[in-house]
Amino acid sequence: MKRIVCAPLFAALLVALPASAAVQPGKALDPKETKADENYILPPPEEVFSALKSASKVDFAKVAASFAKDPNTGKSKFSSDAAKAANLGMRVADAFIAVQAKDAQALRRASDVIEVLSLELSADLSMKNKIAVANKLADEGKWTELRTILEAVRVDVLNELKANKDKDSVALATVGGWVRGLDIATMALTDTYDAEATKLMRQPQLVAYLKRQLEGLGAKAKGAPFVGKMIAQMDAIEKLTTIDAGADPHTKPGGGKTMSKEDLQKLNKISGELVAAIAGA
Repeated sequence: MKRIVCAPLFAALLVALPASAAVQPGKALDPKETKADENYILPPPEEVFSALKSASKVDFAKVAASFAKDPNTGKSKFSSDAAKAANLGMRVADAFIAVQAKDAQALRRASDVIEVLSLELSADLSMKNKIAVANKLADEGKWTELRTILEAVRVDVLNELKANKDKDSVALATVGGWVRGLDIATMALTDTYDAEATKLMRQPQLVAYLKRQLEGLGAKAKGAPFVGKMIAQMDAIEKLTTIDAGADPHTKPGGGKTMSKEDLQKLNKISGELVAAIAGA
């Protein structure tokens, strides 16, 4: 089974490396590692967040605490399945951040939304039990076990959507999680700017793939205003994340160029606007 690997992803913080494949600090994922495959839709797994944490001094507790100040992070009522899917992806990203921060309240806030939206989209009643277990583990501080449960939830949602042949929801959940991860990553890297760490943002191939996913949506999903806003910004995002992987005289030989703080701020502004558009759908 292939996986979409999101490096900025932290920028997208976003998506999946096998548990055995930890990313080295400051090392951008090679384009060959990006797999354009629908088998994985939801970000981000733990390894990607761990790479961000290793590459830069990210205060995940501060990030998770900021979720409580934003009423949209607990919102679960949306006007369409397209909006539900994109927001589902965003809250899965929030759940993994909560684990990094070891914040049980942030985890519960995200899991409550995940439960509602996953049930509405897939009607998988087993999801309720898994989320109850996840919340219990968080309350008990069993974060290692919780990571396993969250991954199971992520994969189960994906499998249900695929079983229902709901390709649009699969694509939008993927992009929603990616946008949320991009917003969080760029915010974190801007606050604690480290030129070497910005190499994690190098992923134009992934952006191009997600753009194709958006452009391939059905007419109903594609007609959602927030989808139009995402499509309109993909070229700008792709340009900003196209960081030269060749030698740069200002960095280590062969290390490739880095992203300026100004470009990070531009990327954060774009991703923040898209997150707001998705949450407001």
